[in-house]
Amino acid sequence: MRGFLAAGLLGAALSISADEQASVVVRFLDLQSSEADMCTLNLLEIEYETALSSCASTAAPHALSNQHNLAVLQLFGVAGQADVAHSLQLLGAAARAGHGGSMAALAYAREVGLAGEVDHSKAFSWARLSAAANHAEGFYLVGSYYESGTGVTADAGIASEWYQRAVDAGHVEAHTRLAIQHHLGNGVAVDNHKAAQLFETAAIAGESQAQFHLGLLYLRGVGVAQSHDEAFVWFGRAAEQDHAGAQNNLAYLYANGRGVGRDLTKARRWFTLAAASGHVDAQLSLGRIYAQGIDTHRDPSRAAKFYHMAANQGSVEASYELAVLYARGEGVAQNIFNAHLLASISAHGGSNKAIGLVTTLEAAMTPEQLAHARVRTEQSLKNLGLVRP
Repeated sequence: MRGFLAAGLLGAALSISADEQASVVVRFLDLQSSEADMCTLNLLEIEYETALSSCASTAAPHALSNQHNLAVLQLFGVAGQADVAHSLQLLGAAARAGHGGSMAALAYAREVGLAGEVDHSKAFSWARLSAAANHAEGFYLVGSYYESGTGVTADAGIASEWYQRAVDAGHVEAHTRLAIQHHLGNGVAVDNHKAAQLFETAAIAGESQAQFHLGLLYLRGVGVAQSHDEAFVWFGRAAEQDHAGAQNNLAYLYANGRGVGRDLTKARRWFTLAAASGHVDAQLSLGRIYAQGIDTHRDPSRAAKFYHMAANQGSVEASYELAVLYARGEGVAQNIFNAHLLASISAHGGSNKAIGLVTTLEAAMTPEQLAHARVRTEQSLKNLGLVRP
């Protein structure tokens, strides 16, 4: 199964995608009220539609937390009930009453533009107010803003201090961010043993990014004893939460029989899920599976489809493989000009095989074809920014 790829650690600050909205909502909810409070009970049971009604209650002593939670549900449009204007009014009132969670939610709203135009300066100000109110999300947001330079000059060292405060307050995602800093030596000394401990705490709490990263550490034996069995466990948990990198790596383990019995059918299933989420390595692996007919019938047309996906995301290897298909007319209509273009793109990315293919293609062209191919390829490379105009 040579050529199947395992995804690596992320080095940049984590971004929030639409698929992760549910976890973002949970981050901002106030679930510390008494179990006698129906709003909190509904939220804990993830009965959001019912919670929209119960959280509207203004009965003491839960009025402030209920007001905050209703605002969060409306801010993110939970159960199809988006009301950003009303949400911001409620959050503003709760923030003025001293609710640190509402201050943090306002920071996030300013950060991503839910409160109108993106305003990083106001986002940072609200985050600092939340932190001053000793709110864990406030600690985390201040840390993330220092790490990314959002509304403040970037400083990874200061970011790590705020992440540590959030960790001490029990903030799950802060464990992941601080772990990545320790792994990369970003603002702190490299300490993979500590990174593994932080990842494990967050992973046990169900945080998919931490589960993915912990799986990688076990896969590579970094900060922990190498264990494909443990890697399989943690990739599996993250994969079930639709983490594309974990799905790709779980497929890699199935394909190579590491940590689990070799099962190419399951490998293909997980590669397919990861590819559907845009994971370039999974797309490349599926292209190879169908091009070579690995545990399935050979299907050059499907191979071309997945190579196209990966090539469009800048995969040098996929561009080469797709060039080969165009040169042969397998899975696509034969087109030496497309083959020349794709091989040239791959060659500019450092592929020696692609350089050889370009040479072979040009040797078989007539002078007119060669002149046309070179002009077309040069212009395309300029458009892609691979060569100077």
